[in-house]
Parts: sequence; C-alpha cells; structure tokens
Amino acid sequence: LIFMVFPAFLPAQEQVTLENEYLRYVVDSEGRNLHFIDKKSGIDYLYADSASVCAQVRKNRVYYPVSKITPVGKILIMEFGDSGVKAAVRTVIRDTHIALKVLSVCGTGLHSFVFLNIPLTLKGRPGEPFAACALALNLKTHVRQLPALQSHLWASCYDEFGFNGPAVAIIGVPQDRILPILKEVIMGADELPKSMQGGPWAKDIPANSGSYIFNTGDINEENVDEWIAMVRRIGFSQIDHHGGGGFFRWGDFEL
Repeated sequence: LIFMVFPAFLPAQEQVTLENEYLRYVVDSEGRNLHFIDKKSGIDYLYADSASVCAQVRKNRVYYPVSKITPVGKILIMEFGDSGVKAAVRTVIRDTHIALKVLSVCGTGLHSFVFLNIPLTLKGRPGEPFAACALALNLKTHVRQLPALQSHLWASCYDEFGFNGPAVAIIGVPQDRILPILKEVIMGADELPKSMQGGPWAKDIPANSGSYIFNTGDINEENVDEWIAMVRRIGFSQIDHHGGGGFFRWGDFEL
C-alpha cells in the first residue's frame, strides 16, 4: 500500500473538467457527474434523469460514495464521507482518450474501489453517431461492459489484486472512429495482453467470418482427420471445442 502526503489546505474548485479533442467530461467538487459532451455536436450524453457520482468505495461491506474531489495538478484526491478513506487517481489526457490510474487508496477494511462511473443515454449500438467505451488498461482493472460500444462507463479495482496501478481509458469519439482508436489505445497499453485476431481487429481478419461447428467431446487423436474432412466437406472452416466437464478443464483448458 502506498501512502501519499495530502496537502493540509487546497483552494476549493467547483468543477473538475477532463477533455480532449473529442470529449468533455465534467464532475463537481463533490464527485457528482455533470456532463459527458460530444464536442463536435455539443450533445451531452450523460444520463441525467437521476444523479450519479463518479466513484465509490466498499469498506466493511458498506458502500460510500465519493463526497469530495480536490485536484492537485494532474492528480484527483477523492474522499468518501465518514469512511475515512482517501484515494489518489492520476489523470492523463491523450488525443484519443482520457486515462485514469489509481495511485493509492488509504484506509482499512477496504474491499473495492469504483474509480469510474458514468451512466449514459447512449444505447451502445452501431447506428449511433457517438461511441463511448471504458477500456481496462491492465489485468487489475474490472470493466463491466464489453468494448467497443457501451452505455455505462464503469471501472473498479479490488483489494485482492491491489489498489496500486489499476487503470482505465475513457473513450468518447464519433462512431466511425471507435475501432481505429481502440486499436491505438490497446497497442499503447504496455500491461494489456494483445491479440490482433480479435477485438477491434476482428472485422479485418477473414478467418473470423468463417462458419464453425461445435465439438463437445467426441474428437480424439484417432478420429480427428475424419472430423477435419467432414467440416471441409460442408464448407465450414473451424471446429469450436466447447463443453467443459470431462472434456476439458475450465481455466487452463487442458484436455
């Protein structure tokens, strides 16, 4: 656990604004979400029918929403009511995204820290003019919705894996830019496992458009050639080994 020195006095600010070429995200000094604006159209996509806060902690099975945010340079110092918890989150503004990285969470009895929470009016569908995505930048970070198109940007980290280093990219761009920008962000994330066969690259790979057939446990070394011949005969290109149980072990997929 990294303990940070928090300044005894800092001037109060009413709002914290994070923005790049495409997006303006604004919260107030008490952590309430105010705006999530597409800068090209001026449309605010924040879901505002009910109030929401940008962060919360779970301590001793009780949830505490953020109650105060104080910017110190590029670092946001967050406080959570009477929990006694303080968190430090570094912000990094890029042309393609806004990154949040947890530097430390100080307190006892902590289970989790939600350091991004932005409900949107977007449905996360291809036909929308604007696209939003919270992309985990390492394996310490839990993001609920799958990329690329999301309707609620949310990221959390847990005591089990550590509160030093979890990070997320906030992406808000025109719909036609989401896949190219996801590729760029993923390639720039040193701690993120990468596969250029899936994710934002999936549409570019011809093999991903092939048909497949399920094998739930019948393939073995003696009949595998017959299976391959059968699949080719009916015009499919892949065999999906699927089943679990006595066929393979979930987790490491050992046969």
